[in-house]
Amino acid sequence: MPKTPKTTALSPAALQKAWLAFDELIALTSQATQAAAMGDLTLLSSRIQSMAQEAVKASVFPAVSDSESIGDKLPAGWSFEDAKRIQGKTRIITYRLEELWLSLPEGQSDALARDLVNTQSILRGKCRPLFKAAMHDRVDLLAAASICCDLHETDERGRGLLANAAHWGAKKCVAYLIFRLNPQSPSKEGLTPLMDAARNGHDECVALLLPVSRTRRADGKGHTALMHAAGSGNSATIALLIPASEPKAKDKDGDTALTIAAARGAPGALNALIPVSDLNAQNSAGFTALMIAARNANFSCAQALLQAGADASIQIAGRETALSLAMDFRESDNDALQLIRALIQATPGIAELRCAGVTLLTHARIKERWQLFDWLAPFFPLVAVQSALDLSPDAVAPVARALCEQAAIQDTVGAVEKTIVEGASPNGVVADGGAPAVKPHRPSVRL
Repeated sequence: MPKTPKTTALSPAALQKAWLAFDELIALTSQATQAAAMGDLTLLSSRIQSMAQEAVKASVFPAVSDSESIGDKLPAGWSFEDAKRIQGKTRIITYRLEELWLSLPEGQSDALARDLVNTQSILRGKCRPLFKAAMHDRVDLLAAASICCDLHETDERGRGLLANAAHWGAKKCVAYLIFRLNPQSPSKEGLTPLMDAARNGHDECVALLLPVSRTRRADGKGHTALMHAAGSGNSATIALLIPASEPKAKDKDGDTALTIAAARGAPGALNALIPVSDLNAQNSAGFTALMIAARNANFSCAQALLQAGADASIQIAGRETALSLAMDFRESDNDALQLIRALIQATPGIAELRCAGVTLLTHARIKERWQLFDWLAPFFPLVAVQSALDLSPDAVAPVARALCEQAAIQDTVGAVEKTIVEGASPNGVVADGGAPAVKPHRPSVRL
């Protein structure tokens, strides 16, 4: 925890003068806000600006933004508590000025807009109204403020005005700023304005930024604009980016846009990416898009991948496949049940697979998921099925029990046939001629 700077507080008279100056400014901004709501903009004049200058002069305290530490800028003669109090009053005033700024009707005098911007700059040291204008797509206010403010300012995350406008989908501000600022300028995280627009699904902003952006550029995590769009699940944005992107590119974790869309659980985004992607590409952990969809019990995404030809037999460490990853589901989850049934039909070698270190049949028995047990039983040796049923005598698994009963009947009939063929009846009496007169009927069980 940073140490509180040791300073000598100002005299009570000097502090009182600072408090009064800020309190008067708070009262004036409150009156101006109420008047603006009634359509009266006479108080929105340089009077507010001049009072702000007086308040700052009275406090002899430099502007400090929300993200900065007061202790780093504390001037001589100020206590930490006094500085915090002034900063709190400053925050109240600037927030009210932001309300006034955004309440200005379109076409209002540029001078009036600049007065408000200058006032906030005096109090905060940064032109917050620029970012507010970009957020609300007020290109008229942005143009007015650009005369007296630096358009190259960034926020605490290192994002510039263009990136902020793209983030909020402010297409008019994006169109205004696109040729005034560098569209390739990244934030601290490496995000470009195109990535910001793509990750929030603002396809109109993406269309504006595409011609002036490097679409294959990656951020600090290796994500391209297409990967950000896949994460948003917006199929329209993905369709715009695909022709100018590399869909098979991987990020630092080995994920592609397809695996990211599968994790997002967006069938529309997945369907847009399937024709241009490697369906069986594995990330650094070995997961394919189908495995990710199966693990999340997303039936729509898994079904789309299976129909497109995704390989359900791919295994990762421990003989895990998409099917085994889908095994842990809620009994009431119908999508998961449909997904597992589809994967059972698409996965070869089911008897060899493992889930939590045991066979899928054993896993279903332990979890008492008897519907799943019934679906799996035909793919396992009958000895394994009967052994599992013997361990769970109360199991509600009619298909599995029928299979075992049919096998028992067939074994009995086989023994009878063998005895008769060898010249003896089941009761020990030798048949005439040493051969059976009638072939016994072999019963069958319909599953």
